[in-house]
Amino acid sequence: MTQPDSRKRRPPKSVTIRLVTREVDVPGGVSLLSALASIGGRAIVEGNYCGAGECAHCEVIVLNHRGHKKSVLACKTRVEPGLRVVRLSRYLEADLSK
Repeated sequence: MTQPDSRKRRPPKSVTIRLVTREVDVPGGVSLLSALASIGGRAIVEGNYCGAGECAHCEVIVLNHRGHKKSVLACKTRVEPGLRVVRLSRYLEADLSK
């Protein structure tokens, strides 16, 4: 009988990311859009987001590991510890402020 490899990387249960001006704890191993829904509640879940990368309503600006700004879609970006979101789309800003 083979034992499972305990060295396999599992997503952390919770990670801290920087969301514009504040640090927030969100579920690890999920898309950034799902993580934002966990803090933004119904407004994001019921918002006008396709979740497939076609509408671009979830476009955000993040800082990459070199500190350069990069435009990404929150529905296609996995949450990682230390992720730094510096700008949200107007749709996400509106939904997170509800």
